[in-house]
Order: sequence, then C-alpha cells, then structure tokens
Amino acid sequence: MNRIKERLERRMAENAKRFLRTTEGMTDFCSNDYLGIATNQLLNGSDNDKNSTGSGGSRLLSGNYELIEKTEEKIASFHRAESGLIFNSGYDANLGL
Repeated sequence: MNRIKERLERRMAENAKRFLRTTEGMTDFCSNDYLGIATNQLLNGSDNDKNSTGSGGSRLLSGNYELIEKTEEKIASFHRAESGLIFNSGYDANLGL
C-alpha cells in the first residue's frame, strides 16, 4: 500500500495526476469519434448533444459525461461509499478490481 501511495504522491508532485473532465463545448481531436458520429443528432434521434450512442473513447481523454458522474454519485450514496466508479464492461471492471 505504501508503494501505491508513494507513486500517487510522485505523480502529484510532477503534476502528472490524471483526472476526469467533461468535454462540453470542446472540439474532439482525440477520440475514436472525431467525425462526431456517436453524438450526431440525426443518428441518435435527439436534439440534445448530451445524448450519445457511445463515448467514442476513453473517459480520461474524451468519453466522460456529466450523466456518468451523476450516476456514480448516486451509486456511492446508495452504498454509503466515498465514491463510485462505472466501468464500460464487466471485463474492464474485473481488470480494475
């Protein structure tokens, strides 16, 4: 456990700690959805940009949405936990665990 803590502290000191952020109002040059197909209003049948047919990429790069963060907060609240985390598949959840 100390090794993990040391690595985290080193990342923070080097300003290399990663964190999730939403990408609203930004142009996408880094995900698998650089053509905008996953958020295309004609394809997902919605006038709302927040509806998507997929993330298009990693949450750390460009696939994070406010809806995911709110759902994680509700999950954490339900389980009386400090935080919650949604994985994109069962396989990834097992890897993360």
